[in-house]
Amino acid sequence: MKKKTIYFMITNPAWRSIEVGKIYSMQLIFDGQYKYNGEFVGIKMGDYVWLDHSDVSGEFAKDFMQRSNLRVFYQGARIASLSLANTYAAVAEVMNCQREVGGATGGGAQPPAVDPFNRSSRTPADPFSR
Repeated sequence: MKKKTIYFMITNPAWRSIEVGKIYSMQLIFDGQYKYNGEFVGIKMGDYVWLDHSDVSGEFAKDFMQRSNLRVFYQGARIASLSLANTYAAVAEVMNCQREVGGATGGGAQPPAVDPFNRSSRTPADPFSR
């Protein structure tokens, strides 16, 4: 909060082979046209390893709040497709909460059956195994 830095983190319980400290180059596309490239680092938080990108631009945050969907790509393959319905109201509420108590927590969605980070699976659906 003190640094006024925005973080974007993504995970999936099925992605068990994300490595802590490893850098993953990702592309995020809002509504099929607003593209962002960034490096995400694997970090351990709770029971999962997350992909974290710190110091997100204000323009990215604006698109995250205002766009309808987000597709996430790793090595040219789509690994996530997320609806952003009602995101503006949700982010506004998180910001209100942070102003009031200085932090926030989050939940997770139903995981898919495939772990795209597991090197041993070597399936087309596992982009991180290469």
